[in-house]
Amino acid sequence: MLININRKRHKTLKLLSDSFIKFNSDQTDSNFVFGVSFSDLQSELKCDRNKLELIIGTLYLNEEVKYTNVDIEGLISTLKGFNSFSDKKYLKENDKIIINWLKNFVQIVIPVLALVIAYVSLTSKLDNLKTLSDKELQEVKNTMEKQKERIELLEKRTEILPNHKKNDSLKIE
Repeated sequence: MLININRKRHKTLKLLSDSFIKFNSDQTDSNFVFGVSFSDLQSELKCDRNKLELIIGTLYLNEEVKYTNVDIEGLISTLKGFNSFSDKKYLKENDKIIINWLKNFVQIVIPVLALVIAYVSLTSKLDNLKTLSDKELQEVKNTMEKQKERIELLEKRTEILPNHKKNDSLKIE
């Protein structure tokens, strides 16, 4: 909203500066009216009286415009107002607002995105490690099962031999 108001302030200063330039350069005729009426400002800015007061309030405070009731009831530009229009003061304020908003947005979004990326990365890494450790554990279990089967097979073979206990070569009788 403030961005739009600053643009309308600039447009107000443009309208008043056009009148200011004509008045100071003696490019006037008998129909020339110095300043712009409130009704003309409202129609040019496409706003109601309350919004107009909001727009021109700052211009009054900064002494960039003055009230006039000579020929019309409205506003005239001061030299300070003309300079503000020439310097694009309110358009530059818009740029500052936009840059500050973007800076704040980026300062919030980048850390949040970094946190999300870190979380996704860690979750993915943990899943990979779990899968790898499960695979290694299964390999160890398979190896142990094979070893157990071989041991059982060897035990059965030694039981089948007829004199395995009787023919103990180390046994002293």
